[in-house]
Amino acid sequence: MAQEAQVTPKPSLTSVDGVIMGGLSGERVLVLPARFWNEVKAFLVKAYGSSVHEVLSRFAEEFGGTYASRMKASGMKPAQVLEAMGQMALTAGWGTVDFGGDMEGGKSLVIDVTDCAFCTVDEDVGTKTCDFLKGVAVGTAAAIYDKQFSCYHIEKEQGGVRVCRLTLSQTQQPKKANWKTAVYFPWMSDTK
Repeated sequence: MAQEAQVTPKPSLTSVDGVIMGGLSGERVLVLPARFWNEVKAFLVKAYGSSVHEVLSRFAEEFGGTYASRMKASGMKPAQVLEAMGQMALTAGWGTVDFGGDMEGGKSLVIDVTDCAFCTVDEDVGTKTCDFLKGVAVGTAAAIYDKQFSCYHIEKEQGGVRVCRLTLSQTQQPKKANWKTAVYFPWMSDTK
């Protein structure tokens, strides 16, 4: 019996009567203007301080890890998952993603994002950090390689265009069992 070739779902967005569906997940998606995202982030930082960066990053880790786990469970190899996540980012308007490094083994990964939506904002908002994108990258890598990762972020100019470079490295640190304790928000307290 001949094996059928695995068909990898392609990132796409379809809209019917105000409902936008994602081609990778088959689920409804939500579109937010980048400026709105950054204004909300600026408000949260102003109201609650720099711990908001940790919360957004952890939120994004869960997002990236969930999608990557689904793709891995469908039989995709690590490099295929990364490419699919890069295409999803492009389709979603996050920016153009290029990967380098050890994509099959995950020992070190370099991710360049051109025109990153999460830090391309007007100067008056002032939240040019890629907390969300860093978190998605860390969560994705953790899910497909079954290891923990740290992420170093820099912004650089490349041919007159700003590029966010995320460098992921495997770490020996165990993941915090309860990440909420690392961030202080009164409504997230484990004690009453």
